[in-house]
Amino acid sequence: MTRHLSFPLAVWFFVLLFCHAAYALGTPPAFESLAAMSSYPFVADMLPDGRFILVDSAGTVWLQTGLYNDAYEELATGYAGDPGFIAASPDAHTVVICSGFGGHYWFLDIKHPVDAGTPLSCVDGSGTPISLTSSYWGEWISADRLLVDRAPVFLESELGIIDFSGSVPVYKVVVNGKDGASAAFTLDASGRNVYACLGTGDTGLTRRFAVADLSQAFDEGGPLAWSSGVAVGAFEGAGPFACTDKGTLIYGAFGYLLFADPVTGETATATPPGGDFIYMGSGAYSSVTGRLLISGTDYSDWPNVTAMAWSSHQGYENLPVGGLFPAAVLAILLILVGTPRLKRAKVWQAPCLER
Repeated sequence: MTRHLSFPLAVWFFVLLFCHAAYALGTPPAFESLAAMSSYPFVADMLPDGRFILVDSAGTVWLQTGLYNDAYEELATGYAGDPGFIAASPDAHTVVICSGFGGHYWFLDIKHPVDAGTPLSCVDGSGTPISLTSSYWGEWISADRLLVDRAPVFLESELGIIDFSGSVPVYKVVVNGKDGASAAFTLDASGRNVYACLGTGDTGLTRRFAVADLSQAFDEGGPLAWSSGVAVGAFEGAGPFACTDKGTLIYGAFGYLLFADPVTGETATATPPGGDFIYMGSGAYSSVTGRLLISGTDYSDWPNVTAMAWSSHQGYENLPVGGLFPAAVLAILLILVGTPRLKRAKVWQAPCLER
């Protein structure tokens, strides 16, 4: 009887051990300088097919020509600004471009690209025209709603939603009391949660909000308090610009990139070549290839600004390692052992498989 039970206990032990290892924070990737995109600072995003699209401070939009290369083709010009952000729509061909401090917004269809025209107009909930100045990050949370982080007053930022379903875009604040500069934020891999950050100093507090709650705040509930979000840790004030399939948050910072596990608080850093004193506040992550694209800015000789860019060539956490693989290992072990007790245990799931 004792020998019969030892098999299940051993199986559970090794499965749990494997699941823990599968979800440990991955080693940050190595980076290479990307000279071709180092003329101007830029902001970037991933298209649904995994390629990067970016807009630089000269107002030029560039599209990666292939998933695994560092070649970019010019699509359009005239989208002048800091820039603030570029966000790829779920429709796979539309992007929204924001000028940053100026608060100008444009749509661009990458299938039929044109140079910038008149920026979009927008109204608030009462129908009054509003200028969305100091908008420095945006992500689509549905087919027609864009979540943005902006600071209409210096060091007093907010999260708001722009609804594009009507004839005129409507903007409403959905999270207020977010003291600090505008900062990057990211959706998790499921698209159901947002990780936002207090953009103050180098250790901004990151909180998690459910997308459903933000949408409800837009529709009927009114803005949520910043303090109502779930605090996950004080990492970096630039904010997380990406979240991997395994849930790792990626932050820009001065002199390095930071990789943080919002569950355990574990962190790791990586410094691209020559980036020791460079502000890396903007980047993009491709969940298809696992590659990272980073834009850095050297302000040490202000007002002269030097731009730098890097890319990683190996994949970083782009596969759901903790999902199918541990389940397959568990299934094989159950089949090999094949005891009656283990067969009854086939409905059990390791805790890590539910993450």
